[in-house]
Amino acid sequence: MQKQTSTKESLVFEKPKIPEKMYEGTLKEIKPISEGKYGARVVFVYEVIADGKEVEIGHIAYDPENVTQGTKFGKVLIAHGLEIDGSVVETDKIVGTKANVWVEDYEYESEEEREIEGKKVIVKEKKLASGISKVTKIEEVKTEQVN
Repeated sequence: MQKQTSTKESLVFEKPKIPEKMYEGTLKEIKPISEGKYGARVVFVYEVIADGKEVEIGHIAYDPENVTQGTKFGKVLIAHGLEIDGSVVETDKIVGTKANVWVEDYEYESEEEREIEGKKVIVKEKKLASGISKVTKIEEVKTEQVN
């Protein structure tokens, strides 16, 4: 198994705000981000069309040593057509493929340095952003012909 390492503590990515709903998303990349409480994490970066614009939005998952059907990581692989059957899988194969991504809002606290009355202060604000809560397989829709 090959893993990429990084000297960075965290990779910063934008936190877009788009309407909550299901989108068809194209997986653009899988990249490591900061460690979480339970270990290494990755972000699956998807491109969706929201309000007529291309938007990149992330789905964060732990990067398990062994991927199973029950892990977030495994569910993403399954949504993109890979099988979790005890074999070694190449995750690069799914970059560029599509899946349904379920977008929900979440609240986060941002810190920003500002100058107020000649003094530099850190201002904390609660903001709303969107994230992917679930990734599922795009099922083919069968259309019935009416005679």
